[in-house]
Amino acid sequence: MNDERSFFILLTLRMLPPFAVVLPIVSYWVFFGLADTFFALIWTYTIFSIPLTVWLIKGFVDEIPKSIDDAARVDGYSFWRMFRRILIPLLGAGLAATTALVWLFLWNEFLFALKVAGGNVVTYTAHLPQLKLGQRTLWNVFAAMGVIGSIPPIIILILFRRYIIRLYLR
Repeated sequence: MNDERSFFILLTLRMLPPFAVVLPIVSYWVFFGLADTFFALIWTYTIFSIPLTVWLIKGFVDEIPKSIDDAARVDGYSFWRMFRRILIPLLGAGLAATTALVWLFLWNEFLFALKVAGGNVVTYTAHLPQLKLGQRTLWNVFAAMGVIGSIPPIIILILFRRYIIRLYLR
């Protein structure tokens, strides 16, 4: 029961709207003098991607039969040896699908990229609003950025398509 409750709490943290926490996070990074740094952006992205990552990996770990764990213990495997030699290869597809999906969510993230970074550290999505010059909108540059910005997600989806399809067919 306690395990289910902790996973539910973790999932509800993911459901928290970013608008509700962006001001405290920016204030935190300004207070420590780390606003508009790669460290602040990476740390913020890491914290907000943990719930999704844990939830996805949990589904793959639950698919591994308990008998495999018991057989490894009977064979004398320590926890770390069993983790490295048995669990990681069994979780390979799940790790690949989780990596691809979390990367796609972070690639499309806009609010933290604009508010936590946005000055010296500019991501693809935070750079787009800067393409408007006064009353003039540079539509040709927007179109080019859209094409260039869609190339990495397409490559990631092509490379990880069989793992992502397996994730949705479970």
